[in-house]
Formats: sequence, C-alpha cells, structure tokens
Amino acid sequence: MKKSIFLLPVFFVFVIGAVGLFWRGTIPESASIRLVAPAVEPVILPMHSNWAEERAKRTNSLNNYIADHEIAYDWFTRFPFSQKDGTPMILLKLLPIVAPDQWAGGANFMSEVGLFRDAAAPSGPLPVGIGFSGISGEATPSGVDYTSFTCAACHVGRVQTEDGRLELIRGGINSQFNINAYFVRLDATIDALAQGATDPDQRKAAVLMEVLRGLDLAEARSDTFFYENSRYGETAFDATYEARQIALFRDDAAVLTGAFVDYVDGFVGAFATYLDATYPGFQTQMLKGLPGMADATGVSAAHGYEKAGEELIGRLLRSRVLPTDPGLTDFMAVWEQNDRTAEWDESGAELINGGGQYNGNIPIPIYRNLAASMTMGLKDTDLRVAAFSAELLDGLPATPYPFAVNTALAARGVDERQPPWPVPTTSLAGGAE
Repeated sequence: MKKSIFLLPVFFVFVIGAVGLFWRGTIPESASIRLVAPAVEPVILPMHSNWAEERAKRTNSLNNYIADHEIAYDWFTRFPFSQKDGTPMILLKLLPIVAPDQWAGGANFMSEVGLFRDAAAPSGPLPVGIGFSGISGEATPSGVDYTSFTCAACHVGRVQTEDGRLELIRGGINSQFNINAYFVRLDATIDALAQGATDPDQRKAAVLMEVLRGLDLAEARSDTFFYENSRYGETAFDATYEARQIALFRDDAAVLTGAFVDYVDGFVGAFATYLDATYPGFQTQMLKGLPGMADATGVSAAHGYEKAGEELIGRLLRSRVLPTDPGLTDFMAVWEQNDRTAEWDESGAELINGGGQYNGNIPIPIYRNLAASMTMGLKDTDLRVAAFSAELLDGLPATPYPFAVNTALAARGVDERQPPWPVPTTSLAGGAE
C-alpha cells in the first residue's frame, strides 16, 4: 500500500510532463493573437532651457527619495538574495589569495567581472552588488556569513563624468557586470586548486587544502582581512567578529568548501548543456560572457536542470524542458516602475500590456523581483529583498543625464519629432499592418 501511495505522485508527474511536452510540440508558437497598439499617442516633453539647473533639481529629488527610502534602498543594494545559502564570506574573500591569476584583491576585488567599490562608502568589505548575511543580524544555521549577489549587481551602474569622477547610476544598468565570466572564473579557480583531480572526493579534498592554506596566509596579513573593520548600523564587523567567523568556518570547512565545489561544478555543467542546446556555434562567446547582458532565463533553467538531476524522474525529463530559444537580454533600468503598471483586458484575465518590461509576463512587481532573486538557484530566497525593492523602485526617479546638454539642439529635436505619428497595429501572426 505504501509503495502504491509513493508511486501515485510519480505517475502524476509523468502525466503532467507528457501533456506539457505534447502541448509544446503541437501548439504553434505564433498563435494568431492580435496586439492592439496603445490608444494614447507618445508624448515628448519640452526641453528645459537651463539643463544644469534642471539636472541639479532632479539630482536633489533623487537624493531625497533615497533618503526617504533608506531601508528599502539598502535591501536593494546591500542585502543578499539569501541569508542561508551562497558562498561563505571567508571563502569568497580568499579568492585573490588562492587564485591571484583570476581575482584581484583590495579595492579592485571583483573588478574582473564588472563590479566595483562605491567611492562614497569605501569602508565596505564587498563591492556594490554583493551582500553578506551578517548585516541582517540573523544567524545562519552554521553560524557562518554567506554572500550572494544583490539587485545592485545588475541595476546600479556608473559613469565617468567630465571631471573624472565616477557617478553611480542607481536603478540603472551596470553595463560592465558579466555574470557568465564570474562563474567561468570560479570554475577555473576550482580546476586549478584541484590540481588535476577528477574524482569528486579527491577534488574537494585538494580544494580544501588550498583554501585552508590561503586562510592561514590571510590571518597572518591582518586580523581584519575579511571584513575590513567595517560596520553596518549598530553592528561592528571588527577583529573580534572576524575571529569568530574564521573559527566557525574552520570548524565546518570541509562541508562548506565541498558545497561550494558542488554548486560551481553543477551549475557550470548544466549551463554548458543549455548552451549546447540553445546557442550552437556561439557557446565560446557565451562562456566569455557579454557585459551588461545575461540570459537570465537560461541561468534559471540551468539551475533547475541541475536540481532535476538529483531524482530519477528528473533525469528522464530534464533535457526536454530546457528552453529551446535564446533568452539573452540587456540589463534594464528599473526606476519609475509606477509608470510601467501592467494593464489587463476588461475581463481581467488577459494581460495586454506588461508594463514595458522584457519580463512583463510577470506583471506584479514583487513576483517580478522574486523571479530575478531566484535566478541564482539558492535555497531560502529572502522575500524581503523583493518586497523592499518593489517599494523602492515604484517611485524611484531616474538618475539625470550627468553631462552637459546642447539645449538649442535638443529643443530642435523635440520640435521635429512631435506627434501625430502613424501608429501601426500588429498581430503575432501577420506582422505590421
């Protein structure tokens, strides 16, 4: 009887999978769905006669908004996607010691993959776009601090102004961030530390030995090597805090390092399978990565493909459910979400306007943020990141253009491009009409 009960959900999984595959194989990809153009004509706002004055006004408005949403901004920029999973802080900060050919140290840490330190907050131990669980004050199950990306990795960029300063574009696009290169460098790091070992246990043992050797070197350099004597709120990440974290890491180093090796090996293998299926002839370029771009759908699918391999039913079906088309997109500006509200038809059942987002098929902001947060395949995704980000981005003003504007030429462009314009209607089946 127990065996029958156990087999019942397996049977349903097979049925659902079979139906899904049948549907996917028989329903035309381009159903005759008519897309109606918006009834409201586009609007071009008048050009301001004094751009320097207008820019100062907008910058002040942006700074005031962030000050009023300080907590939400911190969750967007500083808090990791998971409090209980990711790369241990100690292990991440050891990368420049154990693999100096792959990772720069100091102020340039993670610059190889397009991340950077915030000049306005130079005391932080990590670049913009990586957070660690310690700032929440919530102990993880093992007690060690974990790191993972934050929303800012993709959505806080920077630009060099005419006077040489680097100005942050908050809520904009980090056109230098290369997530593929991050994983490829991690993979190369593990391969080098493993010293040719291919047996999984021997591979982990070799990596562990090098990690512990690097940890000894780091401790000899400084008693604040990892946290840089930084602080967040009332919490001081000083030498005492750091010593406790090092001790916790040493106590569980074999398990933590082994999990790190499994995560990187598993994802890189799964992502390579996805690239072979979806980017024939372009795999090498995709592994190098494209700064400011990512196939987030593919990254998520690769994590799902990897997890599915843990069960027999998953191994049987997983190759059939990988996306069949490339999902490469630019990172997008995420400010002013209140101007991108989704619209539904009169019945409330059909989405007719996703809000101008590439992922507009997720029309509810918090769920859209959750989908992005879950891209890394971590356990226990922190819902607060998605919730606070939705609060922040709803009315976050766009960062104003940081350079001088030829206002006379801009005004001429506005005049020449005023409506009315012909607005085509489009159907997925027939193209423009």
